[in-house]
Amino acid sequence: MKTINQAEKIKSEINKRGIKSKFLAKKLGVSEAMFSYLLSGQRRWQPYLVDRLCLELELDKNEVEE
Repeated sequence: MKTINQAEKIKSEINKRGIKSKFLAKKLGVSEAMFSYLLSGQRRWQPYLVDRLCLELELDKNEVEE
């Protein structure tokens, strides 16, 4: 359940900022398909990807891991 919660928080933050998934996938170094799986909760967010995403979006890591 944690993965889905985390994915929902991340997806919500991306939507609020109006950032394209294609752009973030490229920044994170993953395919658009993989990024889609991560956002839908079908794949687990690896800690290094969360770190990269938080740096890119200027988020506190604790906000997306709670």
